[in-house]
Amino acid sequence: MERPLTDGAPLPPSILLNLQIYTATTCSERNATTASCRTGDGAHDVQVTLCAAAPPRVSCLQVYCSGPAPAPASASAPFIIATEAGVILLAVPVSSSRYDYFVYKLGQVGEEGAGASSLELLSDTVPLLPLARRHARRKWIQKPPLFNQRPEHADSYHVNHTVITIGGQAGTMGWVDLWQGILLCDVLREDSRLWYIPLPPPLLSSRVLEGCPRNARDIVVVDGRIRYVELQIRTKPDSQGTAQSMLERLHTGHPTLSLHDDQVVYLMTKVDHRDDKAWVLAVDMRNKTLQGVAEFTADRVPGFSFTYTHCMISQRMASGNYIIPEHVVCECFHISE
Repeated sequence: MERPLTDGAPLPPSILLNLQIYTATTCSERNATTASCRTGDGAHDVQVTLCAAAPPRVSCLQVYCSGPAPAPASASAPFIIATEAGVILLAVPVSSSRYDYFVYKLGQVGEEGAGASSLELLSDTVPLLPLARRHARRKWIQKPPLFNQRPEHADSYHVNHTVITIGGQAGTMGWVDLWQGILLCDVLREDSRLWYIPLPPPLLSSRVLEGCPRNARDIVVVDGRIRYVELQIRTKPDSQGTAQSMLERLHTGHPTLSLHDDQVVYLMTKVDHRDDKAWVLAVDMRNKTLQGVAEFTADRVPGFSFTYTHCMISQRMASGNYIIPEHVVCECFHISE
């Protein structure tokens, strides 16, 4: 997997981050973003570095693990579990059957007196329960939420594809089924309750909502607005009357909304959906123009699988201090290729 070069140029507030982590063979590949931490058993030093580039180029994390090989060659590679603001949760294999989990926080690189990047080992396992949050005392608080609203516009099940943070005093979060709708919950209230908001119907009413929705849809919260995008392939007849795609001979999908420019959507395109080589297109929805193109190596994921995600990196937030919008507004984009 090719890594983007870090040229020291200022980055926008958000980047596109490859979910596949590059494994370094030496500890010499460092930059101002590098942070390190010991594994849980103390046998290895884990070093994490961000190889950053401005979109539409895709950035990536690089991990180096010192000491004897922590796992056989057949073991899974390190991977990213989730990102939020300037924080990344990742898993690193430390044996043939065990992962250690780390929280990587990017410091404000290049600013005088700014704190350095940090890497923290999670001493306890992240609970996979309906509702759990980590208290300031580093203990998990678990409580079952109540659901007293019937999701009449959704199927009888909810498949979670992503999570959005709305915030506010109630700490509102949303668990999103990109084919169906959003389960919202005020996680900071003592009587946490779930309520449901359906997503807009598909652009093409006959569309069958199956498969991976990330090939066609994305949702984010930017500046207090819930922004949602759907990609719909549009065809036009050629001179012989045969329908053709607007991006002739290209497979296009994986729409990803920008977190710093509310009018930009990134699309991944390939000549053949099985190709290792892809391009990321930056589309300006305001002016309906192509803003930029960057090559991307997608050799570790098949087809248009969930390959990269948007990630905030340049906003350094002190513990517990968040800028919370008073109101949240929904806004939709519809893209016809």
